[in-house]
Amino acid sequence: MWTRDGKLMDRVQQWLARDMHESRLPALKKVICNLRQPLKLLSKNKCADIYTQQAGAREALSQIQAQLQQDPCNSDLLQREEASKKHYVEINNLLYHSLNNKARQTGLFMGMSVQEFSWPRSSKGRL
Repeated sequence: MWTRDGKLMDRVQQWLARDMHESRLPALKKVICNLRQPLKLLSKNKCADIYTQQAGAREALSQIQAQLQQDPCNSDLLQREEASKKHYVEINNLLYHSLNNKARQTGLFMGMSVQEFSWPRSSKGRL
């Protein structure tokens, strides 16, 4: 989820730019510990009330599409529909990845192996 956010690399580089005079492993540990709080804030800001965001985006898209049916040649409405559609798809993708990650965490917590979450394979190793 975080990799899809444009601000992630800026935050990582900001922490990497800090004092790197130590050996690599302690420096990496320090970077990871320091990134914990910004990543929590990113999750809180972007993923909070995801179901409410999804419902709002769906409602906004349906309203624009209803207006567009009344005036199909309106270029402003066409642009707003494209932007609203893109926003709705982004929210649905974020929700999908969030639910996928939760399912993996739950499965691993319950004792499933990581291989059980990989793509299904036939007995010969082919799909």
